[in-house]
Amino acid sequence: MQEVLEPNNNIKLKEKVKDNAMSRLFKIFLFVFFLIVAIISCSSSDDNGGDNKDSNNEVAPAGVDTYGYIKDTDGKPISGVVVSDGFNFSVTDNTGLYKFNRDKDSRHVRYSLPSEYEVELHSSYKLPQLYAKLQSNKAKYNFTLKKLSAPETRFDLISIGDPQVNSSDHIERFKNEAVADIQKYVSAAGVPCYAITLGDHVNNKWNLFSSLVLAMRSDVAGLPIFPTVGNHDFEFPKNTEAESLLQYENYFGPTDYSFNRGNTHIVSVNNVLHTYSASDQYDGGLSDARFEWLKKDLGYVSKDKMVVLCLHIPIRNSNYKYYPELLNLL
Repeated sequence: MQEVLEPNNNIKLKEKVKDNAMSRLFKIFLFVFFLIVAIISCSSSDDNGGDNKDSNNEVAPAGVDTYGYIKDTDGKPISGVVVSDGFNFSVTDNTGLYKFNRDKDSRHVRYSLPSEYEVELHSSYKLPQLYAKLQSNKAKYNFTLKKLSAPETRFDLISIGDPQVNSSDHIERFKNEAVADIQKYVSAAGVPCYAITLGDHVNNKWNLFSSLVLAMRSDVAGLPIFPTVGNHDFEFPKNTEAESLLQYENYFGPTDYSFNRGNTHIVSVNNVLHTYSASDQYDGGLSDARFEWLKKDLGYVSKDKMVVLCLHIPIRNSNYKYYPELLNLL
């Protein structure tokens, strides 16, 4: 039996078909947009970090498998910059050269940004990028830093507690409420401003990383926003840390790094001892390797500097792994 439609009903049916078609087109647009973002996150993470280009005519320094030069935008070498792979350290010499043998578990080479230079931003995400992703067949990783127009003797650091977004509505609230407040503060501050998250960017909804990043971009928020990893940023179930943090690192880079602003040394460390098996299967504290990394990083910091240590899990009691050692270190 075929239904016969009155003329008015026929018009409504056409309008409904048109609306459905527009809805499908919008959904396709969103799908393509986030697919592009995902592709960029996978591809750009392989070639990030300044001008990481190998020279076919240059031979790596003897006895090392990782090296590079840190220079300014005029091509002048910058000495005294601390560089690490998360395990081993090197300091640039008067030619700007750093070198070391990377650890088998290292995934990034990163430098501790000197106070006199601007924060380099990821070309796509506009988040701080003081690192390059290590590649098995690549030894050389160069970085180019741009000098500040004037020394920053005064700056403000904004701490962003767990965003922990759980839906697209939460993304909108983060952008329209939290980021809007930050923009207002920055515009009235009268001094350079930076921000750092304190972990849990998402609430186990790792597909929301890309959307959150769009709200965290420096050209949106009005300032560079640095990250700190939280337990809800780990994917599970996974077998290794590398697998568990793959998406997070594609967007935010290494979990352990430091930078300097004015006379302050700011360091962010992963203090989540996760098992990658379930949401609540983790503890607080530093792994052996991370405590050693932090100890070495702070070993390059002069005693007259303020140290700001950024962690996700509060150091509350002696159940925290490396509790007394960390307090003594600070």
